[in-house]
Amino acid sequence: MLTDSFVSKDVRLDTWIRNLSNAYEHHILGLVSTTLIMHGGKLIGFYAARVGNLEVEEDEKKQLKGEAYIPSVEILYFVMHKDYEGQGIGSMTMMDLIADLIEANAYMAIRYLFCWSVDVPKTLHFYRNRGFDMMDTQQDGLRLMRFAIPDTRDIQLISEYNDDLLI
Repeated sequence: MLTDSFVSKDVRLDTWIRNLSNAYEHHILGLVSTTLIMHGGKLIGFYAARVGNLEVEEDEKKQLKGEAYIPSVEILYFVMHKDYEGQGIGSMTMMDLIADLIEANAYMAIRYLFCWSVDVPKTLHFYRNRGFDMMDTQQDGLRLMRFAIPDTRDIQLISEYNDDLLI
């Protein structure tokens, strides 16, 4: 089976992806979408995400004039095979996902990308280096991380900065 040889540094995630029927069922029901990262026919990583409304912290609730829940995307699992960690594949995948969300934010509101991270310094560092903030919320040994999706009006193409740029 595709998932039999998948081994990360977290047994919980290995168990979840090995039971691919659960991931498939959640996908068919529209509850969670699981994206497999493949290389040479081998599963080297995956992430499972869903759209939802998450409750904001009290300070932000005041800024949002009492709105308690905000539109967001939540990554339930984001993991690479242990043999492919540190090669930039996870970084590239995360940045592609963020770019897609920035583009989608132009026509539908997505305020944040949330991610549940193992509470391990190296992993938390991975998310912080990609612009995620560490939240106070913890659950089952996982820490909630938050990335603010910028509005496309706040983003300019690099060519707008330098007209002499050769493309």
